[in-house]
This record gives sequence, structure tokens and C-alpha cells, in this order.
Amino acid sequence: MIEVHTLSRLSAAGCRSLKYEPETAVDVFGAGEEVVVRKTYQNRGRRLWWSFARRSRAQREHDHLVAIAAAGVPCLVPLGWSEWRHAGFVAYSTLWTRFVPDARPLKDVLKSLDPARDAEVRRRLAKAMGRLVALLHRRGILWFTPMPRNVMVLGDPRDARLLVADTPASVEVGRSVHGGAL
Repeated sequence: MIEVHTLSRLSAAGCRSLKYEPETAVDVFGAGEEVVVRKTYQNRGRRLWWSFARRSRAQREHDHLVAIAAAGVPCLVPLGWSEWRHAGFVAYSTLWTRFVPDARPLKDVLKSLDPARDAEVRRRLAKAMGRLVALLHRRGILWFTPMPRNVMVLGDPRDARLLVADTPASVEVGRSVHGGAL
């Protein structure tokens, strides 16, 4: 779990927003070698009701990233999570991860590529995505949301290096999904 004094020090070094939506905000804190990402989830309406007496999204995602990292699959490094409950409902939850410099969401990379001119790069990224999901399956993890917005591209897209970034739903089955023991 990330320490409160560490958060205070990182906050003093500055903050910038990467994404803001009514239910999700993503901010980057810190400078230099010590930079972290804070994802804050706000539950309203139906989502608030669904959160009653259940694990928060931040806790689930943290636990999934820990399992994925332990399986040796490239992913964001989880640092900790927190939540604020009201009458048993999760109003807010926060996930802290290590910032990965020079990484962009696969969704954004695909939008920036020209379909005609960059067909080879798109093909490499598609194959890399297939290899990433296959690796998860071989390691006994079912990831229910393998889509471009939940994957990061590291560095140059031509190198097709991917990592798992967002895991709201996954299951560890303890053995290879393809059959056979781990």
C-alpha cells in the first residue's frame, strides 16, 4: 500500500490530469523518477447500488493487477488502493499505480495510425494483442475486457510492446485455460 507521507510528497511535486469523465478521473502525481498515477472511480446511480457490501472497483483492479504481475505478464505496477464508503455503499475508490513513461493507450495509438500507410504496424499490434491474451490464458488468468482502451503501448508502436493497464474483471483459474497444468 502506498504511504500517506509519500502521497503528500508526490502531490507537492505537482499534478496533471490525463482523463476526466463523470465517473472516472486519472491524474499523474510527482516528478522525475518518482511518478504515480491515481485513478479515482465515483459510483453514482445504479453503480452505487451495485457497490453495496462488495469490493470496490479500485480494490478489484488492484487485486487483478497483482495476480497478473505475479503470473509474469506485463502490466501496470499496482501500488495500492483506497475507498470511501457511505452506509455500506462505495461512493469513491482510488487505485494507485506506477507511472509508465512513454506509454499510450492502444486505442489512441490505433486512432493515430493511417489505415493504408500503417497497415503493417496495425498488424503487428493485433498480433501482439493476441500474444498478450494468450499469455494470460496460459498463466491461468481470464481477462474479460481485452480491448484497446485497456492496453498500453510502450514506446514506438512499430515495436508492438504491450502491457495490461485496466482490469475491472478477470478471474484466476489456477491452471492454463488451454488445458494442462501450470
